Amino acid sequence: MDILAKIAEQKIREAMERGEFDNLPFHGVRIVPEDLSGVPEELRMGYKVMKNAGILPQEMQLKKEMVSLQQLLA
Repeated sequence: MDILAKIAEQKIREAMERGEFDNLPFHGVRIVPEDLSGVPEELRMGYKVMKNAGILPQEMQLKKEMVSLQQLLA
């Protein structure tokens, strides 16, 4: 472990002892990682950025419109 990693670990331990991590959002709640295994590796970052921005990929937007049109027709 290099010197910067050791310093970082020491600072984290000190902050934990002071209780600085006790009242963080999601404290004690399991966070489920996103499953992007179906997305090609070279597209994953783009999909994640688009998802965080609330934008759907074009093919998903078209599928969403198709489903809503099918529901209207039914």
